[in-house]
Amino acid sequence: MLSKRVMDMPVWMLITVAMAYCLASYLTNWTRFGRGSGWAWLAINACICGACLLFAQIARWCIHPESRRKGVVWAIALTAGFPLLSLATVYLLLPAMGLRLHKPHVPFRWAEFMGKTISAYTTVFMFTLIYSFFYVLLLKSRRTREMERAAALHEKTIVTVKANQVLHSAQSHFIRHALHDIVGHAEKLDDTYIPEQINYIAQTWDFIAEVMDKPIPVVYASRALKQLEDMVQSIKRRNNDLPVVQLRKSGEPAEHIIAPLVLNTLLENADTHGWVDADHPILIDIAFTPGRLDFTCTNWKRPHATDKPTTGRGLQLVRQSLLLLDGCHHTLERDETEHQYTIRLTINYTTYD
Repeated sequence: MLSKRVMDMPVWMLITVAMAYCLASYLTNWTRFGRGSGWAWLAINACICGACLLFAQIARWCIHPESRRKGVVWAIALTAGFPLLSLATVYLLLPAMGLRLHKPHVPFRWAEFMGKTISAYTTVFMFTLIYSFFYVLLLKSRRTREMERAAALHEKTIVTVKANQVLHSAQSHFIRHALHDIVGHAEKLDDTYIPEQINYIAQTWDFIAEVMDKPIPVVYASRALKQLEDMVQSIKRRNNDLPVVQLRKSGEPAEHIIAPLVLNTLLENADTHGWVDADHPILIDIAFTPGRLDFTCTNWKRPHATDKPTTGRGLQLVRQSLLLLDGCHHTLERDETEHQYTIRLTINYTTYD
């Protein structure tokens, strides 16, 4: 109940401010005029707090363009009629509740009554002014958050459209027909190399398309390992079936999960930028243990600083993909020696919820 909001203010804050104002007003009048009726002061201050809330609502109407006309009319009407409301409250409403603020033997004086009314109205006006200032700041912050949210949503939409366009181009019927045509011509020439490589490309595209249809694009490590093994065979095939990649595996993937193409991207970086031949193979070690995956990929540096230029997008994509493993702790480290580069990926699933 106290956590709810009234006019964008928590209920507990409104109650605290009202009680503090009533107490301060009572102490002030007690020190000036001596002991009086506490219930009477509580009643009149409660009426002033109610008037503050009423004028705060009118200020809200005035701030919003669609309700500004109504707010201005109510503000003028209540300001002009505030003395009459005060008169009715003091001489009709509160006496009906058993609370009398006036003394019957003291004659009514308009000057004194208007002075007290103006004093009460000044309190209401000051509260309304302060509330309006903070309400405008609140609307401004809300508008800023909405603009940021809209910009983020627009950026996300653009990224999604770009990803869908890339995926559609890879899965288009035109490209599939072209690949089938190439495979058909290769088979007529008794060429087995081209069909094998194109089959690997098609499997990779199908794998990506399948994963992209999921709400969260993660796969079991066994599926990712199969894609990695196919990529290793493709690289060996490209290098005349020489052992240019050595894959060593220990353990069996059980409930291990991973983002798609993480392992493939790390191998691709080694194959693209490293010195790869039979004498300088890429060394891959992958170990599956309960609640943990350890992956290491080591490649040789190209001699004479002839390494191909790199943009760093591969590792950046890997780091972004690993963030999909919500609840898992992972580390991605890169070590460099005089002749070799080594990438170490560790995923700890014990914290996965």
